[in-house]
Order: sequence, then structure tokens, then C-alpha cells
Amino acid sequence: MKQVSFFPFILLALTLILVTCFVFLTPPKQMNNANPPLRATIVSEEQYQDALEAVLKKFFSVYDSAASDTARVEVIQNTLNSLLSMRVPGAFKDLHLELAIALQKMKQGFSSNPQDVTDGYTRLKELVAQSSWLRL
Repeated sequence: MKQVSFFPFILLALTLILVTCFVFLTPPKQMNNANPPLRATIVSEEQYQDALEAVLKKFFSVYDSAASDTARVEVIQNTLNSLLSMRVPGAFKDLHLELAIALQKMKQGFSSNPQDVTDGYTRLKELVAQSSWLRL
């Protein structure tokens, strides 16, 4: 005759009790405040205009006096990095994007199509001329 064993049932009951205790008796996990979330700094239009003016003044002075294409590509890359790291107010997003596109076109033109360098430079000059607040 086969004997009935209650061991699996006892083991199941103890496991359920243990899991229930862990779920309901452990304290809630506290957030670590060592690394608070980053807050976006708000840039005023005047701050942006001053910063952009400084970046573009430096670009035009160094680019026009560069002796080689390698130096010009480096100036373009540095200016593009500066533009991409800037915070931009909503009113100037389109201008900022157009400036970055023109610089990228110039940069790519040095490796593929020299006409792109001229087109990008012309576009930069047009964007500066359209922005009356840029005093270059």
C-alpha cells in the first residue's frame, strides 16, 4: 500500500509564507540622492546671442587667416563642437540648426566636393547678414 507524504505540501506552504514575509515585511527601497537629477539651465536670448557672436567672431577670424585646409577643417570642427554644446532658446533653434548644417557642409566639402565649402561659407555669411543682432 502506498503511503501519502505531506512533505511537498509542507515545503510549498513554507515557501509561500517565506515569500509573503519578504514581500510585505521588507522596507521600501529609498532613492539614492547622491546623484540628483540634472536640471537644464535656462539660457536667456541675450546670453545666447553673446555666446554665438563670440563663437562666430572667433571662427571667421581664425578661418580666414588659416594657412592650410587641415587648419581650416580643425577650425570648422571646433566651431561645430562649440555650437553643438550650446544651449539654445526656442526662438533661435532654426538659426542654430542652419549654422550647424552650413559648417557641416563646409567640413564635408574639404574631403569630397570643394564647391560645398564655398556654398557652406556663403550660407554662413547669409545667416549672419540676416541676423541684425550679430555684430561681426
